[in-house]
Amino acid sequence: MPLKLYISFILSILSLGSVQAQHWEALSPRLESQFVGSFYHDTVTDHLYHTGQYLVNGSPGGLFRWDSLGNFEKLDSTVSQTPHSNYSKSVLRHNNELFVGGVYKYMGDTNNPINCLSILDNDSFYPTSVRLDTWNPSINTLYSYKGNLLIGGAFDSINGLFAPGMVLWDGVEFRTMPVIQSRNYLAVDVHVFAEYKDNLYVGGLFSKSKQERNLQVLANDRWQKVNGWQVLGLFGEVFTMKVYKGELYIGGTFSKQHGGIANYIVKYDGEHFYELGEGFDFYVYDFEVYNDYLYVFGLFEEVDGLPCPSKVARWDGERWCRFSSDSIETYRGISDGIFYHDSLYVTGRFDSISNDKSIVNTAKWTGDLETTICHPDKANIQKVGVYDVGVSELEGEQETFSFYPNPTSGLVTIQSEKWMDIGVVDLSGRVLLRQSIHPGGQSMDLSNLSSGAYYLISIDPKELPARNGHSGLLIKY
Repeated sequence: MPLKLYISFILSILSLGSVQAQHWEALSPRLESQFVGSFYHDTVTDHLYHTGQYLVNGSPGGLFRWDSLGNFEKLDSTVSQTPHSNYSKSVLRHNNELFVGGVYKYMGDTNNPINCLSILDNDSFYPTSVRLDTWNPSINTLYSYKGNLLIGGAFDSINGLFAPGMVLWDGVEFRTMPVIQSRNYLAVDVHVFAEYKDNLYVGGLFSKSKQERNLQVLANDRWQKVNGWQVLGLFGEVFTMKVYKGELYIGGTFSKQHGGIANYIVKYDGEHFYELGEGFDFYVYDFEVYNDYLYVFGLFEEVDGLPCPSKVARWDGERWCRFSSDSIETYRGISDGIFYHDSLYVTGRFDSISNDKSIVNTAKWTGDLETTICHPDKANIQKVGVYDVGVSELEGEQETFSFYPNPTSGLVTIQSEKWMDIGVVDLSGRVLLRQSIHPGGQSMDLSNLSSGAYYLISIDPKELPARNGHSGLLIKY
C-alpha cells in the first residue's frame, strides 16, 4: 500500500475511535433551515448575527442575533407577502450604520416594502433608496471600499443605472463601477470582494463558458483577468477570499478535474498562484483567520489526503490539520464559520454531529482549539497557473448585431444570428428598455422615448457606453 494511503487509512481508523467524543453543542434555539445563511459579528454592539431563513419553533424568520450571554432575538418574521423568499444574506456595519442585504421585498414586522437593502437600528428596519430592477434580485455581499459601501450580488441594474452585479453607495447616491467582464451581463453573480496589495479583487460566477472570468482584478479603471488564473470546465465559482500571512487565499468550486489550476483552494502572492499540496476533495465555502491560523469550511471529506469528517480544516502556512475527529453529517456542508468571544461557531445544513441529532444547522465548539490531527508532512507548495506575457485583458466573445433604420422615429429592426438581450441606454448610462431578440429580425418600439441619442447594447459590453462592436449609436427623432 502506498505510504500516503496507509497514513490516510490509519488516521481514519483513529478517527472512528473518537466519533463519540463530542466537542460540539447546539445553539439555542434550534434553527430549522430553509435557506442557509452566515454569521456576522458586530463589534460595536457585540452581537452575533445570523443571516438566512430559518424556522424557530415553527415560525419563519430572515435575520437573527445572539448577545454574549446567549440571549436570542428573531428580528424578522418573514411576512406573508413573500413566503420562502424573504431572507438576509449579508450584514455589515459601515459608517456606523448596520446594513442588511439579501433577497427580500419586506424586512421586519412591517408591511412597508424594503427592497433587498435596509438599515437596522436596534430592532427596526429602515429602507434605503435602492431599487433593484432585476427579476428576483439578490444582494449577496457588502464591503467597505475607500469610504464607500460596495454592494455585490445578482442584478443587472439599480435605480435605473446599468450596474450588473455591483454598485457603489457613497452615502448620498449610488454610483456605477466598471462593468465586470462576462459572457452575459445578465448572468453576473458576485459572491465576494477582497483588497490585496492596493488592488480590489472580485469573485463569483460571471460566465457560463469561460470560467477564467470568475476571478477578476480592478486595474486601469477596468475589471481584468488575473494573470495565471484559469478554469475551463463547468465548475469554477469563487466563494471566498481572505488575506493570510501576506498572501491572498481563494476558495470555491474549481478543481483540476474541471480545468482549474488547483483543487478548491489556491494562494496568490500578487504575481503567481500556488497550490497547497493536493488541496481539498470538494467545495470550499469560507475562510476565517484566527490565532495565526487559516480555518477553512466547506463540503469536503479530506484535505491533502488527510480525512476531515468535520468539514473544518486548519492551515498554518506549511501544513494541513483537521480541526476535529467528530463527523458532521451534511449534504450542503459548512457554509460559514466565525470566532465569537474566542469560541468557534459554524453554520450550514447538517442533520447531526457524531450521531447527536440535537445539533442541527448551527453549532458551537466546546473543546480545545489545539486538539487537532495534522498531516505528517508539510504540504507541497508549488507554482501553478497559465500565464500570459504582458496580457491581462479578458478575451471578448463577439456576439454582434445590426439595426435599421437609423435615425428612427419609433420602430427599429434588430438582426442577429443568435439569441441575445438588447438594452437601450441613454448617454448617462441609464437602461431605459430591455428586450430579448431571437435569431433573425425583430423590432423594438422606441416611440415612448424622447428625441435624442441612445446606445443599443448587446451582451458582454466592455464599457458603458460601449464602443467595441457590441453596441451602436442610434438617433431617435
